[in-house]
Amino acid sequence: TAKVHDNLHTVPIKQNFRDFYSMIAKGVVTKVEKINAIFETVNYKASPDGVTNYVVAWVTLSAQRGKKSVTFIMNQGFAFKNGKIIEEWDTYDTAGLMDLMK
Repeated sequence: TAKVHDNLHTVPIKQNFRDFYSMIAKGVVTKVEKINAIFETVNYKASPDGVTNYVVAWVTLSAQRGKKSVTFIMNQGFAFKNGKIIEEWDTYDTAGLMDLMK
């Protein structure tokens, strides 16, 4: 039931995984190059929707397809309820990734 906001495009988690596996089927290989920073905020009291903490990550990723490759920064935010991610926000520049898919 988790929601993913991928550059403001909101999809259910199952659709997000289908999109990711579609890239793999097209020969795209992704790799986390560096975890630049991770921050966590813990709520003293759960929010009205039950969120108890948030985690923000700033990572450097690479994607490769054949001889083409691109490196980009992704900012990610995660909302947790009962120890599970219930919502995720990802922002990144899609230009290099779209060029890779041509």
